[in-house]
Amino acid sequence: MNIISKRSQINMMETIMVLFIFFIIVVIGFMFYSKIQESSINELQRTRFEQDAVATAENMLYMPELQCSEKSVLIDVCFDVYKLDAFSSLVDQAQDKEAFLFYQRDFGSSVVNITEIFPASTDPAVGLRKWTIYNNPPENRDKKSSVIMEIPVSLKDPIKRYAQYSIGILSIEVFP
Repeated sequence: MNIISKRSQINMMETIMVLFIFFIIVVIGFMFYSKIQESSINELQRTRFEQDAVATAENMLYMPELQCSEKSVLIDVCFDVYKLDAFSSLVDQAQDKEAFLFYQRDFGSSVVNITEIFPASTDPAVGLRKWTIYNNPPENRDKKSSVIMEIPVSLKDPIKRYAQYSIGILSIEVFP
């Protein structure tokens, strides 16, 4: 009876060890699966942020408040610099809260800038002209989680007779 008892104990220990190893394999598999799901969710979130950035860019490019025209015909991907000056001061959160809230629907948590890059100003004191069109970053701003989109645009100075067009960069940074 003693030998049978020892065999039973050995069989029971083997069964317990097999179950223990099985559960360890299940836990490792679950951890691996959760990491794959986490990366998939992060990729979907990144795709959504990129789509938000594209939507914000489309809103900016076709805003009648900023577009330039030539003989009453709108020019694609072109901004009037005087409209940019007026609009950037209008949508400043500190100056006009109502206008800021109106455009917050379209732009959400983002920062939109336009920088003139060519031709460079001959006056070094002036430097590059830059307009902050919309500025609403979240308080816990994280550069890694934001999506930045840059688009070349034309800038028109309607007062100048010659060389009235210049090149600029529309920079849109969208936050989660």
